[in-house]
Amino acid sequence: MQVRELMTEDPVTVAAGARVVDAIVLLFTRGFRHLPVVDDDGKLVGMITDRDLRQFSHHMQNTDDRADSVKMITQPVGDLVHREAIVTQDDADVRDAVRSIVNEKVSGLPVVKADSGELVGILTSQDVMRHIVVAELL
Repeated sequence: MQVRELMTEDPVTVAAGARVVDAIVLLFTRGFRHLPVVDDDGKLVGMITDRDLRQFSHHMQNTDDRADSVKMITQPVGDLVHREAIVTQDDADVRDAVRSIVNEKVSGLPVVKADSGELVGILTSQDVMRHIVVAELL
């Protein structure tokens, strides 16, 4: 089975230049755990997770300087992306993608098109679990 068969297509993304507060609102109001971060051309820059933003919020709450807090939440999301995202390709075998999820200790992978590198989806542990449950019911 290929990743494209399980992935969530056309994931919601956040621009690298968007404010951190915008990413926080988007993540938590939409109930997402991951947001692919893209540049102005729509190319994947990295991923930001609810865990990243919780840690950031905790750090922000521990400052007494209001101006520093405002500066922190208005900085670009791209500033929080510390490393390049671990990705999978749409034509990759799902087992390989799941191994990456487990080995890298992440709960989701951006999915890029094999021939162009274009972001086309996201494969999360929830997508995989949903498939297992549905397969068991059939």
